[in-house]
Amino acid sequence: MSKINLILVVLIAVIIGSLGGYIFASSGKHDENYIKETAVMMQNDAKMMKEMAEMMNKSGMMMDELGMKYNDASLTAEGKTVVEKSKELQKGSEEMVKRGSKMMEMMK
Repeated sequence: MSKINLILVVLIAVIIGSLGGYIFASSGKHDENYIKETAVMMQNDAKMMKEMAEMMNKSGMMMDELGMKYNDASLTAEGKTVVEKSKELQKGSEEMVKRGSKMMEMMK
């Protein structure tokens, strides 16, 4: 398949997908239960992400302490990296909670 044919196929698929999305959105037939279930799922997933972030933070701090105790620079650096990743995960979970809460507010 040539590049031009591939580009045309992708372009047509995008147009068809956009049209389908537009028609679905304009129909106004959104399932309220689906939206509620999605919001609850997002909040539950956010709680799990928060718990994972806390565990990662504790593990990273422990790695950092052990690296300092045994004078292992790579372990200390890895511990700091894990702590930073846990902060990113924590931020992501907070954003997910906000989105889920907004969805629940829209349903009221």
